[in-house]
Amino acid sequence: HLGCLVRWEDKDNEIFCPCHGAKYTQTGEIISGPQPLPLAPFNVRIEGEDLIIAKA
Repeated sequence: HLGCLVRWEDKDNEIFCPCHGAKYTQTGEIISGPQPLPLAPFNVRIEGEDLIIAKA
């Protein structure tokens, strides 16, 4: 992604980019918008009370 922070939209069950209006599935696949590529995957895990997010 081009550096914009995307956010989960629970009501629409999708990821949204407020910078250019792109929409993605929960796995990062494109729903709509001008973006040419899906979101890059990340590894996510819970360690104790911490949520760890790292590049896949």
